[in-house]
Amino acid sequence: MKLKATTGRKLRYGGTSVALTAAIVAVVVILNVLFTLLVQRYGLYVDLTPDLHFTISDECYDLIGKIDPSDNTDTPIEMVEKFRVENDAYNAKTKTENEAIAAFNAEAKKNNDLINEKLEAIIDAQNEGKSDEEKVTYTPYAEYSEYKEYIDYTYDKRNEINGIIRQNEQIKKKNAAAKEQNAKWIEAYSSMVPDGMAITEYKEYLEYKEDPTIKITFLTDKDLLENDETTKYVVFNVDDELRVKYPDHIWVDYVNAELHPARFTKYKNSPTDTIDYDSIIIECGSEFRVRTLRSFYIFENEETPVAYNGEKALASSILAVTRAAAPLACYTTNHGELEQIPKSTKGNEVPLFMSLQDAGYEVQPLDLAKQDIPAECRLLVVFNPTSDFISDKDGVNNVSELDKLDDFLHAKNSLMVFMSPNSHSGRLDNFEDFLEEWGLAFRRNGDDPIIVQDSSSSISSSTAVVGDYAQNVMARGWLANLMGSKPYVVFPDAAALSYPDNDIGGTAGFDRLWVQDPEDETLEYYITQNSDTKQHRVVYDLFYSSAKANGVAAGEEILSATEKERIPLVSVSVDTYNHQEYSGTLPDSAFVMLCGSTEFASEKYLTSNTYGNSDFLLAALQMIGREPVPVGLAYKEFSNYTIESITENEATVYTVILTVAPLLIATVAGVVIIVRRKNR
Repeated sequence: MKLKATTGRKLRYGGTSVALTAAIVAVVVILNVLFTLLVQRYGLYVDLTPDLHFTISDECYDLIGKIDPSDNTDTPIEMVEKFRVENDAYNAKTKTENEAIAAFNAEAKKNNDLINEKLEAIIDAQNEGKSDEEKVTYTPYAEYSEYKEYIDYTYDKRNEINGIIRQNEQIKKKNAAAKEQNAKWIEAYSSMVPDGMAITEYKEYLEYKEDPTIKITFLTDKDLLENDETTKYVVFNVDDELRVKYPDHIWVDYVNAELHPARFTKYKNSPTDTIDYDSIIIECGSEFRVRTLRSFYIFENEETPVAYNGEKALASSILAVTRAAAPLACYTTNHGELEQIPKSTKGNEVPLFMSLQDAGYEVQPLDLAKQDIPAECRLLVVFNPTSDFISDKDGVNNVSELDKLDDFLHAKNSLMVFMSPNSHSGRLDNFEDFLEEWGLAFRRNGDDPIIVQDSSSSISSSTAVVGDYAQNVMARGWLANLMGSKPYVVFPDAAALSYPDNDIGGTAGFDRLWVQDPEDETLEYYITQNSDTKQHRVVYDLFYSSAKANGVAAGEEILSATEKERIPLVSVSVDTYNHQEYSGTLPDSAFVMLCGSTEFASEKYLTSNTYGNSDFLLAALQMIGREPVPVGLAYKEFSNYTIESITENEATVYTVILTVAPLLIATVAGVVIIVRRKNR
C-alpha cells in the first residue's frame, strides 16, 4: 500500500507540475500573440542594430526597386532603366544628326571662305593700277561660326559688283541649306542652354545625353553628418543601404556647399534664393527635390526630434524625381482658406502640404478668382472656405470660379474638399450647390450642422470618431494598402455627410440605392447614383461611423446610426464620363472627395505614427494621381511611453483585463497551493 500511495502522490504532484508548466507556456504564447497584434495595430518598432541605424524596411525597398511585370506602375529603378533605353535611342539619333550638321557646317564654312576669296580677287582687280588713295577697301564677310545661324549675305554698298550675284548663285543655295539646318538645331536645343552659356559651349550636350542615375547629394561633409546623432541615420540609409542595394542606379556624393556654391545655382528658383547647407538633393535627369535634413524627422519642438521619418522622405523624393512628369496640386487661397489650414506647432511646416509632397506633388497656391487653373494641375484642394465661391449668376466681371472647377473636373482631374460647416455661419450656397451636383452634401438640422458623436468608437472624446472602413468596391480600391492592418483613421469634430435627395432638400437628382457588390454577391451596400442620363456620377462612402454613433446639433440628438444606415464621414464621387461601371481603377475618371472633418489634417492626427490619417490621405492621393506613393512607411520613434490610439471601449476592456487577470492568477495559484497541502 505504501508503494501505491507513493506512486499516487508522484502522479498527483507530477500532474500538477505539468499542468502549471503548460499554463505558463500558454500564458507566454498568449502574451506573444498579444504583443504581435499590438505591433501590427500601433506600429511599434524596436531597432536592435548595434548603432540604432533604423534600417530600411522591405516595404520601402519594394516601393523603390521591386520589379513586377504584372504591375502597371513602374518603380523608380524600372523608370531609370526605361530612361536609359530612351537615351540610347536618343544618342544614336543625335549622333547621326550631329554628323549631318557637321557636314553642313563644313560646307557652309568652305562656301564662306570661297565668297571672301572671290570678293577679295575682284576688289584686287579693281584696285590694280590705282594709287593708295584711290583703292577701294576690301571688307571681308564675318567668319562663319559653328552652330550659329548662317550669315544672310548682303553686299557692302561701297563694293557693288553686279557679277558677284551670278558667280555666287550656287554658293548661296548651299548656304541657305546650311542656314536652314542650323536654324532647326537652334530651335531644338537653344532652350536647353543654361543662362550665361554660349550655344557653342553647349555643344557637348549634343554628343551624348547623360546616363540617367538617381543622384543623392549631401551639402555637408560626410564626417560631420556621421558624427551627428540624428543626421547619421540619413547617411546610413542612403550610403550604406540604398547605394549598396542599387549600385548601378543610385549615386551618392558629399559636397561642401559653402566651398562650392556655384554648383547649386540650378537648384534655386531665383538668383536671390539660398539653399540651406543642412540639405540633401535628390535628382534624376532634369527633375530634382531639395529637402532639408530636418524633414527626415518628426519634432517635438523646434529643437528636439522624437522620431525618424527617413524612409518616407527618401521614398517620396525618389518617386517624385523618377516620374515622367511631377503632378501639380493647387490649393485655393481666396476664401479664407489659409487661416483655416492647420499649421505645425513645431515649425513652419503645414502637415497637409507635407503629405502632398510625400505623394510626389508639387504644391502651389491658387487665387481662383484671379487666376486660371494651370494646365498641368491634376489635383485641387479646397480647405474649409469661410466665404462662398463666385458663380456666373453673381455677375462679378464675368468671373465664375465654379465654371473653372467644372472645366477642371471635366478634364478628368480631381478635387479634394475638407470642410467643417461649423467654421462659418450659414450655408455656402454656391459651393455647396456645386458639391450637390456631384452627389455630396452635409446633413443639417435647419442651419445647424450635425456633428457625429460615438462614445463606443472614439479617441479621448466622443467627437474624435474612429472611422469604420467601408466595404464597397470603391473603398476596397482606395484603401487596399490599409485593409490588412486597418490603422485607426480619426475624424475629430466631423460633420455628418449626406446625399442631396429631395427629402433632405437637395435638387441635383441623386438616389440612394442598396446594391449588390459586382465582385461579391454576398456583399451589399449603399451607393448614391445620379439619375440624369447626361451624367454618370456615383458616390461611395470610404469611411463611416459605427452602428452606435449619433448625430448632434445644438446639443440635441438628431439622428442615430444603425447597422445598415451608418453616418458617412468621407465620401467620394466618381464621374467616368463614358458611362462605364466603376470597378476600382478606371483611368479616365474625375474624382471629388469630401471630408467632413478639418481637424483630420491637424498635426496631432496627420503626423502621428499611431493613427492612419496620413496613410489614408496618401492612399487617396495614390488613386487620384494613379502613381505609387509611400503608403504604410511609418516613422520610427526614438522612444514612446504613451498609448494614444485606443478607443474608449478598448480602454475599458484593457482596464478590466489588467485588473482581473492578476487577481485571477493569484486565486488559481492559491487554490493549487491549498489543494497540494491538504493532499500531502
